[in-house]
Order: sequence, then structure tokens, then C-alpha cells
Amino acid sequence: MKKNTFKWTLEKLKKEALKYESKTDFKAGSSKAFYAASKRKVLNSICQHMHRPYKSWNKTSILIEAKKYKTRSEFKRNSMGAYNASKKLGIYNEATAHMAKLIQNWSPEDIHKEAKKYNTRSKFRKNAPRAYDAAKRLGIYKEVCKHMKDVRNNYSYEDLKIEANKYTTRMAFKEGSPNQYSSAHKRGIIHSICSNMELLNKTWSYQELKAEANKYSFRNEFRKKSPAAYGYAHKKGWLSEICIHMKPKLKYWTDEMLIEEGLKYPTRKQLKNNCQSAYDLSLRRGILEKVCAHMEREGPTDNDVIYIWEATNQKYNGNPVYKIGATSHRLGDQRIKQVAKQAGFEFKLVTLQKVSSPATSIERIILKLGDNPKFYGHDGATEFRAFNTQELNQALQVISQF
Repeated sequence: MKKNTFKWTLEKLKKEALKYESKTDFKAGSSKAFYAASKRKVLNSICQHMHRPYKSWNKTSILIEAKKYKTRSEFKRNSMGAYNASKKLGIYNEATAHMAKLIQNWSPEDIHKEAKKYNTRSKFRKNAPRAYDAAKRLGIYKEVCKHMKDVRNNYSYEDLKIEANKYTTRMAFKEGSPNQYSSAHKRGIIHSICSNMELLNKTWSYQELKAEANKYSFRNEFRKKSPAAYGYAHKKGWLSEICIHMKPKLKYWTDEMLIEEGLKYPTRKQLKNNCQSAYDLSLRRGILEKVCAHMEREGPTDNDVIYIWEATNQKYNGNPVYKIGATSHRLGDQRIKQVAKQAGFEFKLVTLQKVSSPATSIERIILKLGDNPKFYGHDGATEFRAFNTQELNQALQVISQF
């Protein structure tokens, strides 16, 4: 079978390059076109309209640039050239004089005063991490926390079970609710309250795998509903043996059924990924073009839309989880539905906004906010973030600037 690849002509490369104002944005937003142009040694010629990512900084331009930022870390992150130049020219302190100082020299009195605001150690650590660390460093941690409740062993079994049910893996439970996890572990009930979670590193015996496989009638059902057992059986080479009772899921496709199946998908790639048998049979019968007549030819993304959607019923560190991503205006919400389906999440759209700058560049800025819930195993898993209300508003504010 021939691999369906997109051919970059010189005209297509020029057209793609015109979407970007710098080589950095070009590389980030359309890496395949960037490397194709570089390989064919036409990169400089198609990027002649772009501005240079570097500039010559003087005192006046540095001071103007620095005024855009409220903290030194924000200045460094967003304008590294001006930041380095300010140090080189010896005007760093002058340029950052208006910025908030995030580093505080904590005295024992300051730490005591800060600690009094919290009734548990976890709240102290979460809301005042620098004071918390300074208390430990100065050896006064127990003293400043003596008024706080020790909540580690005050949870009932029901409390721990309810908390554990918020998570799908033990790692997420441990990171999101460390006190409850520690309490359950010390009391020897961690296995019981985590029974709803998938034990990713379990060592399965042949008998256990056979018993698990007997619950299902089809391999596809086994793979979807018990991925850990299925994967372990595949790794050990036992899959054919334990699935011998399963029915082959055969289907006779008429041309009409193939065309009907093709109408479910907006692109050839999605048809191939979701129904390989229909794709292959259409190709063998010579009707693939007819089956895919309504589909768009897949080329490079337009990179002109940024979106955020909430994964409903998903929490991390007590905050809702959101997916941030880039797509094309012409594709609407297809990318959102595709990722949500693969991840197994219901979604609630927050924004789907067309932007004037490369959407992937905006995406990278937003992904610096919030906490990473560390999802894995599906497309787009690394672009999920847990936001509180303030962080979500910050993300929307970033988008509004473009």
C-alpha cells in the first residue's frame, strides 16, 4: 500500500511561509514545511519577508521593553534578548526597579505570622511554599505548625474512598491528595480504596489473564475494557491462547456500506484510524476516491485557531482539567471531538477562537499556566492543564490579545 504523503512544492512552501513573521514561529507552527524548505536549501529565500528574531538593544529600548513586565521571571521568559542585554550593559537593576520582588528573606517572626493564617500543614505548604521551606531550613517548622491540625489520620474509610474515586490512577491520587493517600497507605487500606483504579504495573499470572479474557466476546472489547491485561498478555505472547473462545468480528462490506461508513469521517486519516477494514477494502476495490469524495485533502494545518475545552468530571489538585490546542478554522470542532473521543472524556467548549498569530505559539504560552495532570496514552495528552478560575481567566486574556 502506498503511503499517503503531502508533497511540498516551492509554491506551497512560499505560501506556508507567508503565514509567519519569524523563522521561529514558522518552525513551531509548520515544522514539516520548515524542514522541507531547509532540506531543499530554499529557507532563506522564502523567509525574506520575516523579521530577524534578534535586535540590537540599547538602554532606551531595554527600559521600554522592561516596562511591559511585572516580574523579573516574566521579563526573562518573554524577552530573553532584552533581559540579557540589560545585564551586559549594567542596567539590570534600573530596568527591573518597578518589578515585584518574589524572593523574600523570611525571618522567624515573618514565618510565625504567615503560618498563623493556616490550620493545616498542607494549606501552609500549598499557599506559602517559600515560608514553608524557610521554616524547615531554619529548624522551626514544628514550632510554627504546633497550632495546626494533624489531618493525616483523621479520615474515615468513607472519606478516603470518596477522595480516591476522583482519580483514575494511584499516581494521580498521590500527587493530587497526598495526605489522604499517605493515610490510606499507612493504615494498610490503599488497595481497597483504590480498587476503582487501573493497576498499571500489575504482574498478571496466566490464570488471571485467562479469567479476565473470559469476560469478553471480542478482542476489541477486551482491549478497550481491560487494556492492562490485554497489553500484558500481548507482551507475554499469550493473547492467541487466552482469546481462543472469542468470536472473529467479521463483516461483509457492500460498496454502499463502505460509502456510508466513509461519511462518518472528515478525513482519510480518520477513516483509516477508526475503520481500517473499510479503508483497505475500498482501496482494493478501487472505490476509495468515491468513498472519500466528501473529505478534505489533508495538508498542513492552517494554525489559525486556538481552543480550550473542559474535560467534564475530571479534577486534578481539586481544579477542573482543560485541553488547550491549535487547529484550523476550516475544520471547526473536529479536532476537539477527535481528542475527546480518544481520551474517553465528555467535553464542554470554553472557547474556539480564530487568531492572527500562529495558534501553536499562543498554545505554548497558555501551557505554562496551571498544573499538568500528566495524562498519557492518547493524542493530545500532554496539552491538558488543571486551572483555577484565575488561571482560566489568564488563559482567555492571553487569547484575547491575538
